[in-house]
Amino acid sequence: MTNQQLKNKIAQLEQWLFDNASEHEARPQIETDLRKAKEQLANLNNERK
Repeated sequence: MTNQQLKNKIAQLEQWLFDNASEHEARPQIETDLRKAKEQLANLNNERK
């Protein structure tokens, strides 16, 4: 994924977390996906340095 695609995915996942109740059954998976996307973005940015 490109830098911009990762930023878009992170924004989308954060919006989902904001819009949905903390009891939602998909929340743990969304939180995991968000954490992984943030790690990917950090790694991508570190590779460019």
